[in-house]
Amino acid sequence: MFMKKVILVLSVCAALIAVWGCKQENTNVKQLECARKISVEVGLPTALAAEQNSFIVSDFKDAKGMIKVFDMETGKLKYQLAPKGEAKDEVLEASNFELLKDNGETLLYVYDLEKGKLLKYDLGNLANNGNPTQIDKLKSNDRYYCINNIGKGYAALGVFENHKFDLLNDSLKKYSTYGSYLPNKEKVSNKMIDAMANFGRSVVSSDKKILVNFSFAAGVLRFYDIKDGTLIHRKDAVVKPMNYKVKNDDYQLQDGLGFLDAAISDNYVYALYSGEKENFNAPMPTASYVYKYDYQGNLKDIYHLDKATFTLAVKNDDSQLFTIVDDPNSKIFVYNLK
Repeated sequence: MFMKKVILVLSVCAALIAVWGCKQENTNVKQLECARKISVEVGLPTALAAEQNSFIVSDFKDAKGMIKVFDMETGKLKYQLAPKGEAKDEVLEASNFELLKDNGETLLYVYDLEKGKLLKYDLGNLANNGNPTQIDKLKSNDRYYCINNIGKGYAALGVFENHKFDLLNDSLKKYSTYGSYLPNKEKVSNKMIDAMANFGRSVVSSDKKILVNFSFAAGVLRFYDIKDGTLIHRKDAVVKPMNYKVKNDDYQLQDGLGFLDAAISDNYVYALYSGEKENFNAPMPTASYVYKYDYQGNLKDIYHLDKATFTLAVKNDDSQLFTIVDDPNSKIFVYNLK
């Protein structure tokens, strides 16, 4: 059972883990109503991002290109990237992607978990060149489920016994480790089970100043400052601490799941929160509460969405929030924040 779960954790895209929403007590919750719905052609969307006039969607099922770029006004497909395959510029599983700024350019990074390969695209030049501008491959057999650029190198998440991150240089060679897992309410001696319970994701601000990490099993956002290619733990923003028990070489959550997804604007962090028990019979369980924090980890607002979702994105100027909803076909819901 234990080994089966290790394999499962490493092989599934983190974005497919989804949950239901509940609010934090004694907090003023602002209701958000969808202002506009935009139909998009996706088979199995797993992640969403927004940049200028485009939506970027990860489509787990489309072999023609697992990363799709849509027009923000019409929903029309503009570009399709990262086709499925074994070739150098193809991927087998687009585990995570991120948008970052570099010398005025917007770069799209796509990580292939199966091949340990990182593809970089120039998002502003896709009309002239839809191929990756750079392709790097891991220099070891380590399997990471999420890799984030931190300016000088990368921070990688995996199932590690004694630390949270592997730190990689610009050519994806490991040179150090950093961080610890969230403390559990009950002390756990099995380090691998603790590592699996802390399975989650990281997101980085487009200017590469902060990294925010969350584990699906806890309502905790960990804020890190990024400096000279390393991380400095700033603060834990806690809605619900880690609380699980070990049974039959597995972990069982006692208080429901935590954060599902997060997105960072130029000023704030938006995180999709659950707090409910996972329903294993649901095809795509969702959450409907969004917690908004400043870069220092201070809670600023809580929003309740009129339609539950599994992923979110935000405009850099904090004017709009976006989600993907099956309604009944995939639609991007647009919420006005200003």
